Amino acid sequence: MKAREGASGLLVTPRDPEALANAMSRIARRPEVRGPMGRAGRKHVEENFDVNTPNGRFVELYQQVAGQFRVIGRRAVDACR
Repeated sequence: MKAREGASGLLVTPRDPEALANAMSRIARRPEVRGPMGRAGRKHVEENFDVNTPNGRFVELYQQVAGQFRVIGRRAVDACR
């Protein structure tokens, strides 16, 4: 389910702002690539991700984080206090 480099997106190394800036600059300078790549990227997301089906890892992480807090009124307070 990866983006296809150059077809539906540009892949950059995580936490590498210079690589991200370079990729964004490449896209900005090539309007003839932006449209087709944007459409292919959208198609990839529509075909491979469903907003109505929660991602298991996301739900697991959410439950882990939510379990660390209890809600009092409108404030979340660290449950460890």
